[in-house]
Amino acid sequence: MSIPSASNLWAGIEFNPDFRVLFVRHAESQINIMPELEIPRDALPPDSGITYPLTKKGMHQAKVIGEKLAGTDLIAVHSSTRTRCIQTATAIALPHAQPLTLDDDLVEIAFIDPEYSMGMIEEDDVRTVMGKWQGGEIDAAAPNGGESLRQVFQRFIPAAQKIIAPTAAQPGTLVIVAHGGVLLACLTQLFSNITPEFAIQHMFDNTDTASGHFIDGRLVCTDWHGVPLE
Repeated sequence: MSIPSASNLWAGIEFNPDFRVLFVRHAESQINIMPELEIPRDALPPDSGITYPLTKKGMHQAKVIGEKLAGTDLIAVHSSTRTRCIQTATAIALPHAQPLTLDDDLVEIAFIDPEYSMGMIEEDDVRTVMGKWQGGEIDAAAPNGGESLRQVFQRFIPAAQKIIAPTAAQPGTLVIVAHGGVLLACLTQLFSNITPEFAIQHMFDNTDTASGHFIDGRLVCTDWHGVPLE
């Protein structure tokens, strides 16, 4: 399976000038504060199922972004299947009485087999493989079942395309709640004006957002973390 080409990703779709897509990173969760958890490193659970819910701070962050978007005309809310994303997406959807649509292909980059303890991830391995990705080696992967960047692209980009394309003809905002790493990597492929260099210099903090709309058949990012882009 090849990586979808950004040049023809949106070919032939109808889009409304008032359509917007908003990507949201989940609020702070236990996975973001793992060094603070009173759990032995080798006993940290895998990043799957209902592990790593939002922290108290994260619950507040989710409430704040939900209130911020309460007056927005939402078309739909899609979320990664990880608990931290579902909780964040619920805070956004609830004021609108919107159901959630969950998608496994929106989950975070796996730097280790999802069935393995998160305590087995070695930071040096993560830095090494990310350095290779920045150098263009997209087939590089971390040990113990980690994903390559090509594999990440091949699941996330088609999933986002299938979510966005059928709704782009409607006015309003489509919300996709996912994870910082996978958004940083894949929005460079979805938005025509976001480069890897820009993305790595403007990383996603919890509940940071990126939004955009279609211009001349291209999906263009117009706002990154609350800062308008030209």
